[in-house]
Amino acid sequence: MIFIIAALITACANSPYADRLISQKPELKDADGPYKFERQTIRESELPDVDTKDSFIFLKADGTYQVSKVPYWGSSSDPDTTPVSATGKWAIDSVGTVINFWGHEKMYWGIVLKPIPRGFPDDIGFMGRAPSYQLLLNYDDRDLDEVMIFTKK
Repeated sequence: MIFIIAALITACANSPYADRLISQKPELKDADGPYKFERQTIRESELPDVDTKDSFIFLKADGTYQVSKVPYWGSSSDPDTTPVSATGKWAIDSVGTVINFWGHEKMYWGIVLKPIPRGFPDDIGFMGRAPSYQLLLNYDDRDLDEVMIFTKK
């Protein structure tokens, strides 16, 4: 009985997206391409009012990326909260671990951006299945469910 309660408590201390993060390294051909903004769970009071219809992250096969008009979410004291646009290099890498229902850690795959655009997290995981991956941008603590999700188009 104590084991079951401990497992339930451990399972609750995870991102609600933990079961959708991928634990097998994706192929480059499945990962590259354009990802359009789908939704976010950041409290509206903490996110500037931005039109997201043109927000995207483009992962190019040559290892470069382009970010365009992504809502800024960073320090509230930052004087520049304009949407983020940036370019740089990207790579597929293991970016973190999540704990499953039984308390076992599972490594998951995502992308590393260099340089990291202003206001972006360093925890960007792949969700779903190829070829329709999603990018999960985890802001702050994963347990707080403050994310932006981009879907491959």
